[in-house]
Amino acid sequence: EDGIRDYKVTGVQTCALPILITVIVSDTKLNITTSFFYNVVNRPPYFKSSLLNYSIPVNSNTSYNLASYFADDDGNTLTMTATSSLWGATPIPITSTGYLSLSTWSTVKIVPTLAAHLGEHLIEITINDSLDSNSTSFTITVYNTPPYFVKEVPTDFTMKFNNTYVMTVPLYRDNESQPVTVMLDSISPSQIGLFTQVINNNM
Repeated sequence: EDGIRDYKVTGVQTCALPILITVIVSDTKLNITTSFFYNVVNRPPYFKSSLLNYSIPVNSNTSYNLASYFADDDGNTLTMTATSSLWGATPIPITSTGYLSLSTWSTVKIVPTLAAHLGEHLIEITINDSLDSNSTSFTITVYNTPPYFVKEVPTDFTMKFNNTYVMTVPLYRDNESQPVTVMLDSISPSQIGLFTQVINNNM
């Protein structure tokens, strides 16, 4: 008697390796066997496009959610890890704490506040589906701009002996809200004592 029997096989991630299948056909008296392998192939996760590079000022608070860049054609759950390297130093893991952190599983957050945070941070991102992984990188450059005068600088002036003149430093500003100091420069050492700070306006 001829016969055909179908078996449905569903590939799952936990079986992503060669599996030996043995088929036994028996008529209760004699049987025959045949064997074959079936392979479940895991397709690694990948990045749909290159990650963008960013430049941000010191004293900013910025987050980058990278999940939209990730893809996995098998629909597997992905995890992300990240490392950072400032000016080519040894990469260190990015954790949930620090000025450079992972605020969610796929979000890199950076809050640079110190001069030591200035420069180019190379961020390496690795995505993993528990069987295979893929990596790429992008940069976050933290920059600082100098303070500047909002109004014109002081003009030349002439004064008489034994008179006092109050020289007002024009309104100045720092875009990164860093502490600013004001000093007088290019004054002869014999004259420096003539200048006294009488007004201290801190921005």
